[in-house]
Amino acid sequence: MKTFQKNLAWTLLVLVALFTANTDIFAQCRNTLTNPTADRGTNGWTAYGSTAIANLAGGNKSFKVMDSGAHFYQDVTIPSGSKYVHFSGYTRNSQNNAPTGHAYLYGYIMDGSDKILEYVQFGVNNTGMSWKLDQKTVKLTSAARKVRFFLKKSAKNGVADTGNMAHFDNLALSFNCKKIMPAPGVSACSNALRNPKADQGTNGWSAYGTTNIANLAGGNKAFQVQQSDSHFYQDVRIPSGSSTAYISGYTRNSQNNAPTGHAYLYAYIMDSNDRILEYVQFGVTHTGMIWTLEQEKVSLGSNAAKVRLFIKKSSKNGVADTGNMAYGDNLSVSFDCKKVLPQPKQY
Repeated sequence: MKTFQKNLAWTLLVLVALFTANTDIFAQCRNTLTNPTADRGTNGWTAYGSTAIANLAGGNKSFKVMDSGAHFYQDVTIPSGSKYVHFSGYTRNSQNNAPTGHAYLYGYIMDGSDKILEYVQFGVNNTGMSWKLDQKTVKLTSAARKVRFFLKKSAKNGVADTGNMAHFDNLALSFNCKKIMPAPGVSACSNALRNPKADQGTNGWSAYGTTNIANLAGGNKAFQVQQSDSHFYQDVRIPSGSSTAYISGYTRNSQNNAPTGHAYLYAYIMDSNDRILEYVQFGVTHTGMIWTLEQEKVSLGSNAAKVRLFIKKSSKNGVADTGNMAYGDNLSVSFDCKKVLPQPKQY
């Protein structure tokens, strides 16, 4: 009996030791960064220059650097006894293969007096618009006390910046192990408009002048503008950090090739005081009776706060209106992605 108890006690000690060892291994490989996914805004990070937290497709947040003289950084104290540090994170760009201004990672290894012991050079490893993992392992000397992790945008002498935005997400800094976060999520691009198909009447829209919700063949509903001084419009708040707006929708006419009075889309980009920053001109793209897609991509300035989308009917000086009805349907406003609704039913 004593032998059995002794063996049982020994087995339990071994199991506890193994469990403790494995627990320590997993605990050691942790991400020491605060807020590595930008879900808590800039918390934990110091921002310098033109930076923002971007709201990308599907609500995914990322760190955005807009100017080559700007950056985010975070300081992390090196745990005692660390032999090496592993940097990792995902980068992408708002323009594909821009000549300069690309997202890249960078770091300092510092001593207890903030003296830089080593510059951690990653270089530009991604010039595209898809998320790409960047990582580097650095040996630490006995004097190393702090790591400073930077998110930066490149510059090239003599090459003009074309406005590319540098994005960063799912970053990690680990010691004596390699911690890598999953790739940033890619969710469906969402439509910011309410009632984009007129199925709920005028809900979400403001109507001015002679307008109507038309019941077309097959039960399809559409926004109808009957006079050139009339229109529908809807205001959409621009999510913080958005760099582009994509506006789209379908238009058609009740008369084929009428001399005037054609359906067209129009928009304002406005600041928080409703001051118009930009007129988005679509123009009359067609004069027929078939649903036709109209679309425009607009770059947004840092003070852009609102998009106002109009459904309008054209006029022409000295040309009589022959009673053509202007229709709009399946409209969309999306940010930092391209959302286009299906074509309305034809008849």
